[in-house]
Amino acid sequence: MNIEHDYDLIILSLNHNQIAEAAKFLSPRIVNATVLVFNNFWEEPEKAVEPLPLNQIVWAFPGGGGGFDKDDILKGGFMKIVFIGHIGNVADPERYKSVYSLFQNAGFEITEEKDFRSWLWFHFVLDAGMAAIALKVGDYSKLLDSSSYLKESILLMREMLPLLKAKGDKPKIGSLVMLQLPAGLIGFVLQKLTSKGTFPRYIMDQAENSGHTSHELTSLYARDVLVEARALGVTMPKLEALESYFK
Repeated sequence: MNIEHDYDLIILSLNHNQIAEAAKFLSPRIVNATVLVFNNFWEEPEKAVEPLPLNQIVWAFPGGGGGFDKDDILKGGFMKIVFIGHIGNVADPERYKSVYSLFQNAGFEITEEKDFRSWLWFHFVLDAGMAAIALKVGDYSKLLDSSSYLKESILLMREMLPLLKAKGDKPKIGSLVMLQLPAGLIGFVLQKLTSKGTFPRYIMDQAENSGHTSHELTSLYARDVLVEARALGVTMPKLEALESYFK
């Protein structure tokens, strides 16, 4: 296959279950471009993006979302923060610096994470906890309107934290905060941050309206967590009690 182009940057941002197929498609097509992997992961990220050359990858995560509506119009948005960091030790410093500067010059606030793999896994657990309760109550709107439902999500996330350790993760500040603060308090604060009229809620509403929070896609998060928990011998009674909603 003879692919020629002069792109500087290719952005890869998909559902986590689509990343392997996308990486395979892109592998012979990236030439000398930097690949910005803007993605959720639950497996080992470097394994998931095989066969892309790791020294051409920059790892980051957006605070954003949305999707195409029924008229094929893209609706959504980005918050002013981008998370970026390293996985492994093969990143090209110049490529990393270039992507960092790109967002910085565009006015984004950038948060660097030293262990980006761990950050991504922790973020996935947050998504899984919310997804399971959203499926239980009907949709994300009902979840975000209720501090009680959000408290249930927090308790589910806490139950998942030992799985991160079993996967080889080390406890981070976010994990410690979630373990120590009252779940009801975290749920109350989260409800205020995502209440109607806020920008995070707008992003979630656009994702929901576009079908990006369909039952199948939402189910993947809790389902994948439970599959690995069973494989690693980590018990999750709260999540197992909800399995009928995402099985």
